[in-house]
Amino acid sequence: MGKDFLIIEYDELDSTQTEAKNLLYRGQAYPNTVVFTSSQTKGRAKNSRTWCSAQGDLACTIILKPSTDVTLYPQVTYIAAIAVSNAIKKFFPAVSLLHKWVNDVLLENRKVSGILLEKYQDGLILLVGIGINILPKKLIPDLNAIGITDISPFTVTPKALLQVVLEEFFELFGYWEQFGFQRIKIQWLARAANLNKKIVIKIEDQEKSGIFLGINDKGNLQLLRNQKIELLCAGDVFL
Repeated sequence: MGKDFLIIEYDELDSTQTEAKNLLYRGQAYPNTVVFTSSQTKGRAKNSRTWCSAQGDLACTIILKPSTDVTLYPQVTYIAAIAVSNAIKKFFPAVSLLHKWVNDVLLENRKVSGILLEKYQDGLILLVGIGINILPKKLIPDLNAIGITDISPFTVTPKALLQVVLEEFFELFGYWEQFGFQRIKIQWLARAANLNKKIVIKIEDQEKSGIFLGINDKGNLQLLRNQKIELLCAGDVFL
């Protein structure tokens, strides 16, 4: 059910998302092309934040043309998170990984991977940006991040890890296009951080606290507040 993909590799890029758009604009990339670098200097993350990858980390953008309705595109975030955690577990089976709603993967409760979705060409194309920290990050001040080698005496090359991430991703993506979100939802929830615990959701300048009950069949977060279940589709989650 997986799909063939083409990897375009760079020694260094400002942003894989930007380069993917440039390639599409020039007609040099097509759906299932992957823009990859192990050094990203001005990467973009959610809410206009930055995601920089040192030489030896992994940054990529997957170019997709989903066959589903554009309203379902946010569900691809969950596919990417599962692909990342599955891939890391294949190389480092002893590590404990969690999916943090909506676009992070945690290792030891710190961010090891982030995901960014962008629509392009009026939603005809979906760009899936993925960053994975391989090199140590725990000692960097004011950065709640971690690298795989912070906790493992072994390492993995960005290219080897990317190959497994993409195999996992396209297998899940093909299933999702054909059969829908249910299996994706179950797999994501199996490693969901803070499930059935109190969390705080920050949406722009507002905060909402409640019990995280999981996600529904559309991918919206279910938050129990004041004995009612609220559905949220965007925000940052804090303990």
